[in-house]
Amino acid sequence: MTFEEYYRKFDLEEYPFSIYNSEQENKEGLFIKPSNYSLLEKCF
Repeated sequence: MTFEEYYRKFDLEEYPFSIYNSEQENKEGLFIKPSNYSLLEKCF
């Protein structure tokens, strides 16, 4: 089985990491500061 056959079994039309990778990652909205975040900051 080729790698292309493998990812096509997951209904992917093309290799997903050519589009989505860490260099092109959208970092907006990944971290939502909880209301009690100051308690966590004090622990570290």
